[in-house]
Amino acid sequence: MERTNHLFQTIEDLKTQYYEQNEKKFIFKRKQKLDCAEAISSHIELQKLLDATIFIIPNTSHIFFNYPTFKTFAHPGVYDAIVQHAMTQLNYCIDKYGSYEMHINLDTFSVSAVERYNEGIRLYCNECLKSQCEYYSKITNMHMYNVPSLIDAIAKLLDGFIHPEIKTKIIKYTREESNIVIPQLYAMLHNSCDKIEQTI
Repeated sequence: MERTNHLFQTIEDLKTQYYEQNEKKFIFKRKQKLDCAEAISSHIELQKLLDATIFIIPNTSHIFFNYPTFKTFAHPGVYDAIVQHAMTQLNYCIDKYGSYEMHINLDTFSVSAVERYNEGIRLYCNECLKSQCEYYSKITNMHMYNVPSLIDAIAKLLDGFIHPEIKTKIIKYTREESNIVIPQLYAMLHNSCDKIEQTI
């Protein structure tokens, strides 16, 4: 838990440092956000960022994707690594449990985010389609937390990326519900990590 908090604090410190050195723009924000993400990913070990963004809830087939962490370091230079990390988690769950269940924290996700990360989203979808695994048939549910108010507009932009079978398995949570469920998922993660550390 302490290591996770330290990582998030380091990310925040690097963001603050970046914007102190680069005046925050109100136009052309897309490039500046990607530049900031590149600065963060160059200062923190990429694997640590990946592990904090896409991870398996221990001893389950549940995979958690944390968009608020993703957006702090995601840029075209690391899309391949992010996609490969995600595929590793999916394949592990499918090999061990025969299926997987997705949990996605969409807090602060927006229409502009879809445009900003379009290349990365497309890369992930193409990787899934290339595989013989048929990931869409292996997913049991897709839990979406902190669903944005503009979700209908976002859904239209993402429509071409999402397999029709997955659309029937989406479960949406309000911000209030998300504030209850997400801490429970993190508690499961940290309790398991604490037990592992105690045995080392």
